[in-house]
Amino acid sequence: MTRSVRAALWAVLTCCVCAAQNCPQDQPKGVNSPVPAPQNPKVCRYDRPSAAVQPSYWWQLLYELFKWKPAGQPPFRRSVAFLAGVSHYNHITPQLDFVRSDLTDFRNFLLTEGGFDTVYEVRDGNVSREVFDAFMKGYFSDPRGPVTPEDRLLVYYSGHGGAQANVEPYLLFEDANPGVYTKDVLDVKDVYGWANTIAAKHLLIILDSCFSGLARDKPGPEDVTSALSNALAGEPSGLLLTAGTGDERAYALRYSKDKNGSIFTHALIDAMKSMSQSEGIITIGEAFERAKVSVANFDAVENKKMTPLATPLLRQGSIGKGNFIFVNPKAQNPTLPFGLNGGGSAIAKAPDAVDPNLSLIQLEYDAVKNSDNLAALRAFDSTYKGKPFGQTLVYLIEEKISRLERPAPVAPPISTPVTERQPHPADTKVNPKDGQLYAWIPPGEFQMGCSDGDTECNNDEKPPVGVRITRGFWLGQTEVTQAAYAKVMNSNPSRFKAPDRPVDSVAWDEARQYCVAVGGRLPTEAEWEYAARAGNKQSRYGNVSSIAWYDSISGKQTHPVGQKDKNAWGLSDMLGNVWEWVADWWQKDYYTTLSSPAIDPKGPGTGVSRVVRGGSWYYASTSARASYRYLSFPAARHSGLGDGDFGFRCAWEATAP
Repeated sequence: MTRSVRAALWAVLTCCVCAAQNCPQDQPKGVNSPVPAPQNPKVCRYDRPSAAVQPSYWWQLLYELFKWKPAGQPPFRRSVAFLAGVSHYNHITPQLDFVRSDLTDFRNFLLTEGGFDTVYEVRDGNVSREVFDAFMKGYFSDPRGPVTPEDRLLVYYSGHGGAQANVEPYLLFEDANPGVYTKDVLDVKDVYGWANTIAAKHLLIILDSCFSGLARDKPGPEDVTSALSNALAGEPSGLLLTAGTGDERAYALRYSKDKNGSIFTHALIDAMKSMSQSEGIITIGEAFERAKVSVANFDAVENKKMTPLATPLLRQGSIGKGNFIFVNPKAQNPTLPFGLNGGGSAIAKAPDAVDPNLSLIQLEYDAVKNSDNLAALRAFDSTYKGKPFGQTLVYLIEEKISRLERPAPVAPPISTPVTERQPHPADTKVNPKDGQLYAWIPPGEFQMGCSDGDTECNNDEKPPVGVRITRGFWLGQTEVTQAAYAKVMNSNPSRFKAPDRPVDSVAWDEARQYCVAVGGRLPTEAEWEYAARAGNKQSRYGNVSSIAWYDSISGKQTHPVGQKDKNAWGLSDMLGNVWEWVADWWQKDYYTTLSSPAIDPKGPGTGVSRVVRGGSWYYASTSARASYRYLSFPAARHSGLGDGDFGFRCAWEATAP
């Protein structure tokens, strides 16, 4: 090893040691000393030691302390939290010294009574929009990252907040300036984007700052019985909690001679700690309602109004029915929540003769046996392989991994004699696999993105960029119908059922599989817009009501394909009716990465969400534009607003019959 290499390694090691030393060393007993997070050394990571037989601390509490087993599958595997707080500000007063103790108290609660396995923590000058984006949009949105689709994630922020024009709420970091929302700030609306991309099954976001209230109370009190039943049945969830409304301040209170703390944060912690001895589990909804009572008492005494708010979050396009739940490790003879055994009763202790190792591995196996998530299956295999128990279950999981890793069979291409002449624009042919008509799309060039003079464009449609499509192709003349889909896939997931309507409620991979099965593929985003425009440089290829079904004229439903006017290349319903999946990964600033002319662009190399195009029956006419872009998690079947609005059409290569 050369001297320069040794010096570089020493510098890296020294940096990591320094970062670790900057992490607060006030973790509770039983928790490992903090280390710099491998994703970012400015972020500290606290871990509970991984148990040999049970990596999930929540379920360890459930089994070892209570010895009872839910009837259904576990609602999650591991519990991970990301805590951020700013106590010192360069340009804003007052300073918030209590934030440090809030972070410590919340982190230590989560790692003990909260049942969490890992907590990431970042403080003061290390908190930035870049750090939030890296974790929320990057690491936590990667299903193979530190939070898998079988885990749950809690995100918490404590610090100053502000509201631009008393409307737009922001989180303010160390170098922010009062009244200025361009430097060292984070738009609170970003949490909606996080919720749609974060991989975790369960997501809870807590914002304890002034003016943070994007949330709105859920209608009516929570049905605790239903909430617990759904949570313990494995339903996903997403919830945003804020300390107050968009025009209210958050407050702190002196809790002891030498300690201040946030009213809202400590009200939540106290609510989760104050369960009675008969309560074995509490939902976050119950804890939130109790916290609101504490905050109301503070308001009555101090005359400082705070109105904590809650709202469900869209997760991959839909509202989950699950719930964030906590265990009460101090319970004595607790009542079994409804949904575990069909009614409320004393918890039945597990027989002493049952090997707890087998119970634990069986629980983990039940959680993943029906999953196709390779990360979760491999985690089970690596955890239990070679143990002196449960090797039959390990073998079954390894068999499933092997099946999933085999390449899917590809349908042979449709083979018929080549036509004697080159096809012309709007020529059509029938695909014998599904009976759908396809129209010829000739090669050519166009301007992709915001049309000249279009005042409705969003930032992701800019800047417009020249694109060259070098090869002609065939494209479905209409969206794939329910009759065609049922013929090929032997199923019909549609909400609005009729054979001549577009198939709806289709996930991205299902659309891809269909196109492969009929000898084609999904079009790229560039091919889709090129075909939609059909040589037209305007935002639409005709009067919007003549070419598209959208909210005000659709009657809130899909319509049979082909009823609206075609474009110049004979395509119907390119705008409106249902959103159409395309092949590309989503990237908001994708157009800025392209050189003009871009030659047959195929989209970013990787991502979290896929692109949908064209608008739908549920959305306003502003989305029925050739350049309008939208995104969704690939597993989603609808946009979350219009239930039953994701469809597609297939592309065929030029050599297809």
